Amino acid sequence: MRFAIVLALIVTCLAGCRSEDAAATAKFDASLRQKAEQLADSKQVEVIPLFGKCSSGIDEAMKEQLAKTGLEVQTVTGDIFAGRISSNHLMKLAQLPFVTQLSLSQISKPLAP
Repeated sequence: MRFAIVLALIVTCLAGCRSEDAAATAKFDASLRQKAEQLADSKQVEVIPLFGKCSSGIDEAMKEQLAKTGLEVQTVTGDIFAGRISSNHLMKLAQLPFVTQLSLSQISKPLAP
């Protein structure tokens, strides 16, 4: 019982300290979250190709805000964007209020017969 209370207090403290980061990383898909964790653990910086979804159609002002985070915007279609960003700038992008989802871009290979 005592262990459960101590554990609950620790989790609550950590959640409060990292609530902003948790809200931002909740926008990551599983593969992007895994990639970001791997890079953070190894203290490496890498350019990450990704797709993102916004809460509304992307206008020039939003595109400018995306670029200010360090994102190299490559394509915009409606509320979806594709681009590349350095892993050390990923959280800035995720913290933009109009960004709702971020997914790691991956190369798909055709299935062999």
